[in-house]
Amino acid sequence: MIPQRRRVLVTTGLVLALGLTAAACGSSAGGSGTQVDQAGLQAAKDYLAQNTRNPTSIGMPELPARPPAGKKFIMLQVSPMAIAQRVANGMKAASGALDWNFTTINAGGTPAEAVRAFEAALAQNPDVICPCGTASSMVFKDQIAEAKRRGITVVQNVVADGPIDGVLANVAGAPQQELYGKLVAAEFIVGSAGTGKAAVFNLNSFPILEAFTKAFEAAVKQWCPACSVDYNNQQLSDVGTKTPANVVAYLQRHPDVKWTVFGNGDLALGVSTAVKTSGLQGVNIIGESPSKANLEAVKSGTETAWAGYPVEMMAWRTVDAVARHFAGAHVDEGVSIPLPGQIITKDTVAGLAVENGEYVAVTGYQNQFRHAWKVG
Repeated sequence: MIPQRRRVLVTTGLVLALGLTAAACGSSAGGSGTQVDQAGLQAAKDYLAQNTRNPTSIGMPELPARPPAGKKFIMLQVSPMAIAQRVANGMKAASGALDWNFTTINAGGTPAEAVRAFEAALAQNPDVICPCGTASSMVFKDQIAEAKRRGITVVQNVVADGPIDGVLANVAGAPQQELYGKLVAAEFIVGSAGTGKAAVFNLNSFPILEAFTKAFEAAVKQWCPACSVDYNNQQLSDVGTKTPANVVAYLQRHPDVKWTVFGNGDLALGVSTAVKTSGLQGVNIIGESPSKANLEAVKSGTETAWAGYPVEMMAWRTVDAVARHFAGAHVDEGVSIPLPGQIITKDTVAGLAVENGEYVAVTGYQNQFRHAWKVG
């Protein structure tokens, strides 16, 4: 695990996939020296080379038997960002493949609203509740205990929580984010020839994205002592509104910074247009979890690179964890396998596995899940 460097703020929030103002700049990682660490630069190049080709497998072992049909699955949807809807769509499709009934409840933007949403889910007495993207250990302690008492399965995804009593599994938790943070760091280091300065724009109200930032910083510190990283916290309400101007203002104050890093593709909404309009030159936009807009921007050259995060596959993985539970299989045998991903650049973007313009990593991943679940 990447060592903790900053206190993580715990509130509700999604992955996949995310807020306070850019005026708050955090501590720096990396050094101010000019000597390039050639061994570190080569290590970053090697890591990129290992994560460039298209994945071909979801990596899930087959279940011993088909999971029972007719389960009622409720997702608590906490974020208005597009990536949250992609997660919901993926979980709905996966539930349908198992002949399960899937619905969502809007969990709002505060812990109190999320608790009310969980209690509304409990009132429906479902088989499964997923407080997706919410730090359950801090928010839902009483509700999880009640679900356990009633025999309701609770599963979560894209949160930084460790094992929690009463929660079946945490899919795509902090270790997954650490892999993508390292991949984005390698792209920055290689692209800047081991001497770059990066500004990270992220939402520390979402602890899972803090895991990405910490992993990015740790890899830069390890491989590139001549590089530097500055952290800039954003608010969820700033995404697509104030964030583009915040990024431009930062770059104008720091003309030597040519790399901007985003913990989620939706965070970069409007940034490339704002940078172009400002007249700034040589700015690179990189990050993880690209949307279809980010992929198109890579094709056009207005954004540089993204670590592909298969959001919809992560949603199917969440359903898979519950399917394994109901089929009597070991849940960890699926949850412990990292999601596939790769670095996406202008050289590779045209050959990606995409559906409806979104990165999915593996062509036909749904059929691989159906095969593993013995549902045809």
